[in-house]
Amino acid sequence: MSIGGSAFNNGVKFISDNYTAHFAMDKNNEYKITYNKRKTIGKARAFIKKIPLLKGIYAMWEGNPLVLFITLFALFEDFSSTDLENNIYVMIAMAAITVGLFAYVVKKILRNIKITWMYHGAEHKTIYAYEHKMELTLENVRKCPRIAKRCGTNWVVFVVMFYIIISAISSFFTYHAGLVLLASFVLGYEIFDLDKGETYPVIRLFFKFGYFCQQKFFTKEPSDLQIIAAIDTIKKIMDLEKGGLKVC
Repeated sequence: MSIGGSAFNNGVKFISDNYTAHFAMDKNNEYKITYNKRKTIGKARAFIKKIPLLKGIYAMWEGNPLVLFITLFALFEDFSSTDLENNIYVMIAMAAITVGLFAYVVKKILRNIKITWMYHGAEHKTIYAYEHKMELTLENVRKCPRIAKRCGTNWVVFVVMFYIIISAISSFFTYHAGLVLLASFVLGYEIFDLDKGETYPVIRLFFKFGYFCQQKFFTKEPSDLQIIAAIDTIKKIMDLEKGGLKVC
């Protein structure tokens, strides 16, 4: 059974093949764990998610439709680095993406960034323990690493790296700005989605930088209470998948 997760400024959520379980702490330091059955993935979606390159575009749509829309807008316009008027449109498009992403980060993350990063660390540690078939105890989870291969921050880091690389190469030619942006997202996702990507020396460098960013910027060492919260939540997911709990 595959389990993923995400962190918030008041808790953590785990997602399995069929269920989600969300731990949330309120302002009165009272918490609850809610769980729901996931909607069945349609055959069309399942098929798209298996197609190289196209699955990266679909992942953009699932993650942030606005970014995909602006990228496609730039792609289908005739933007060229040698055309001043078109460059203005590119700058406007890039500015819109930047502002949109910044607003998203401020709203979703920066309100209590340290707490969010601590829950993020608890999520990664707990998933690591689960994937390595360790007993889910506080002592075991506490000593697990805070990095995770399937963390979405890896994809973000890969996109930035590809954008820098492709832009540097394209600077010697007349290039299509929208295509550079789209290629960065798609190629970044292809690297992110490789099952054994770290076995290739060049790709291993991408992951090492992603892990470095996770360790230094996107996670912090969680408290024991946050680890316990993550353990209790992932156990709910496991019980749901085994049929030990029923969703009302």
